[in-house]
Amino acid sequence: MMRHIYILLVFVFLSIPAPAMNADSLEAVYTKLDQVLAKAPQYIAKRQQQIDKVKKQLAATKDAQKQYTLCYRLYELYYPYIHHDACLYLSRCITLAERLGRKADADCCRARLAKLLVGAGFYDEAREYLAQMNPSRLTGEPLMLYDVAARALYGELAYYTTMPDLKEKYDSLTGYYENAMMKLLPKDSPTYLMTRQNQLTTAKQGAAALKLNTRWLKMTPVDSHDYAMVTLYRYLAYMAVGDTTTMMYWVTKSVISDIEHGVADQGSIWELANQLMLRGDVERAYRYISFASQCANTFGARQRKWQVAPLMAYLADKYKAASEQSHARLLLSILALSIFFIIALVLLFIAIRQRNHVKQTRNLLYESNARLKDSNERLAESIEQLADSNRVKEEYIGRFLEMCSLYVNRMDLFKKRSARYLKSRQYAELERLIHGKGDNDEDAVELYKIFDSAFIHLFPHFVDDLNRLLRPEAQLSAEKDGQLSTSIRIFALIRLGINDSSKIAEFLHYSVNTIYNYRARVKKGALGNKDDFENKVKMIGFKTANSHPLGAG
Repeated sequence: MMRHIYILLVFVFLSIPAPAMNADSLEAVYTKLDQVLAKAPQYIAKRQQQIDKVKKQLAATKDAQKQYTLCYRLYELYYPYIHHDACLYLSRCITLAERLGRKADADCCRARLAKLLVGAGFYDEAREYLAQMNPSRLTGEPLMLYDVAARALYGELAYYTTMPDLKEKYDSLTGYYENAMMKLLPKDSPTYLMTRQNQLTTAKQGAAALKLNTRWLKMTPVDSHDYAMVTLYRYLAYMAVGDTTTMMYWVTKSVISDIEHGVADQGSIWELANQLMLRGDVERAYRYISFASQCANTFGARQRKWQVAPLMAYLADKYKAASEQSHARLLLSILALSIFFIIALVLLFIAIRQRNHVKQTRNLLYESNARLKDSNERLAESIEQLADSNRVKEEYIGRFLEMCSLYVNRMDLFKKRSARYLKSRQYAELERLIHGKGDNDEDAVELYKIFDSAFIHLFPHFVDDLNRLLRPEAQLSAEKDGQLSTSIRIFALIRLGINDSSKIAEFLHYSVNTIYNYRARVKKGALGNKDDFENKVKMIGFKTANSHPLGAG
């Protein structure tokens, strides 16, 4: 009898809805996130230790069955951490499964690899892996995973396409495979529950979606990686019902869970940063965006890198508005960096359009092997250009924001000193403060310091690569104390795409003739054709044109 009463009390307790969050609980979870964020390297190190341990076990065995098990474990460890390595070990699983005659396991791994590629934006590659499977002959888990991957693929294609006919086609295929996978998925699996919640939310049944998520949350251990997913969808459920405070609490819980599990594929943190910016909390949003950007570089998927653009644009607007009220030199810096940012966005847009054009061409001319190869090469070049522009954009936007903060602090100090001189009627000191040139010189030095630091971070081997283009007697001295020489700085600007000597002179505060003389002096020492020297400088840091995002695996 007591046992029955206990079970009844537990059931009643679990049926009581969780209380709504208030501002205090929200601030507490923000504090927790900051504490966890400070320990992020420790969590990453823990995951890396697990990976190293499994790799040692893999290197020590020649048994194909054990190799398959260990490769699959490495795929699980890399899945939320480094995309390329996750693909690599899943590909090895396919090879090992086929060697062992386990066709079902091989098909399962193909479907998982296809879905992994979809999540990173490699749609053509994902389609190729699915094409290797014959769904009419699949049953059980391989068929279920095939439907899951196909649904993900066509859902992404439907979302990103701008052509109405294609969008309608992809939407239809998405619905078909979603219905198929829902029939095969276990009713308590995360994929089933998140899909069902999305369906309820789309149907504007917010209360039902929240009820489903509550059931999902109760069956998910807090210390599991799945906890980050269920709490992210709980954030979406509360968004659907209009509870903004509680939704912020749960998306923050999702971010905490991701960090504690050493996850580099950060999705929740982008949502959190975006919501914080909408609420005017720019400083905290920037801190989280900076961390997420580092994670995106570690994970290596293009989709995450593309997410930074609109968030960085919003931040740039905020700091631009502040700079217009401060200092003339700060305004000039903002203008220059804004131009860099706009150029990066334009290059990003052009690259995306080029990629879409290549994909369409490949579909139309699929039977022509020669033209298909040409399309692939152009796609690889576009991706490389996108990666390079993203790298420059992300680095200089970060430095730009750093400089904005520095100038805002200086202006605040200027205001305080001016007020003090006015109050004490020290008008002579005030006049010297206003007309002094020291700050301008310091500003210029600081600007060049930030520029040099950002450029060296982007192109750590630039000086060595530049000297390889020059005769031994004409080679330039390396940077001193982290700062570039004037000659190297001129060609650093040329590498970034600034060719006009007048613009270079304006930036470096030299005459145009001086810039011409610097360029001519360096070009005299060039190896080979001097007229082609600057074009070679512009190519420093680029990868080979035929490299593949996935590597050889």
